[in-house]
Amino acid sequence: MRVLAHHWQWSKRVQLLTLMEAEADFPPYFYTLAEIGRRGRGDIPKRDYLMQALRDRGYQASATHITPGAIKTNADIHTCITAGQKNDQNPPPKEKS
Repeated sequence: MRVLAHHWQWSKRVQLLTLMEAEADFPPYFYTLAEIGRRGRGDIPKRDYLMQALRDRGYQASATHITPGAIKTNADIHTCITAGQKNDQNPPPKEKS
C-alpha cells in the first residue's frame, strides 16, 4: 500500500503507512508522554529523546500513529519513566574542534 500511495504522490498517506509499518511489531498499547511525565513527577520528556534513551538501554521504541504525544515500546512504564528522567534533555551543542 505504501508503494502505491507513493506512486500516487499521496505524501501524507506514505508518512502514515510508514509509521504504521514501523510500529506493527510492537505491543498493541502505547504510553503517552504526559503520563510518563506525570508518573515521574517531572517534565514531559521529549519524544525523540525518550525513544533514543530506550533504544540505548536495549529496548525497541517507535512513534505511534495514534497520537503524536505517545510512543510504543517493549519497555515497561517504569523503565520509560526512568529513561525520561535521566540526563539533560537539552544538552549543549558540541564544540567544534
